[in-house]
Amino acid sequence: MDGVYSIQRNVVSGTTTENYITAIAALNIPSSEGTGDWHFFENFIIRDNIIPTQQVAGIDTLSTNKWLGDFGIFDCHEILLECGITTLNKSEIIYAANHYRAVADMVYDNVKHGYSIKDTINLNDWLPEIHEKKQTYALVDRFYAGMTEEEWRKIEEWRNLT
Repeated sequence: MDGVYSIQRNVVSGTTTENYITAIAALNIPSSEGTGDWHFFENFIIRDNIIPTQQVAGIDTLSTNKWLGDFGIFDCHEILLECGITTLNKSEIIYAANHYRAVADMVYDNVKHGYSIKDTINLNDWLPEIHEKKQTYALVDRFYAGMTEEEWRKIEEWRNLT
């Protein structure tokens, strides 16, 4: 079938509400809100035997479930189907973070690993509207109890730049 690609099981499979697609890959899943990024095929299509990188929360990134629970995690299987993606198991639920959760996950993971966020996570690229930023900040605020003073200072600095 032309234009329809198959995601192999090692690319998107076995997701749960604890281990879901997050970060850049999740930001590239189309949203009805018009938020996010625009590199869908680079994140979901295997071409020339190159398997796209997809970060799975709790496996490839640190888990934020302690602070966020399953807020912002949804079944994206139908969206992937609409984009021409099929999975090996047609009834499989594929969990992903919504765009707000994906950014919050990236902030948490980067800060905890000591990476810069002020230079790498620019909300204007994905969530440029004031109400979108406020929703993202509300999620990030839930991490406060799990951050050191230095880590929280980095988040505040990032917030002031976005």
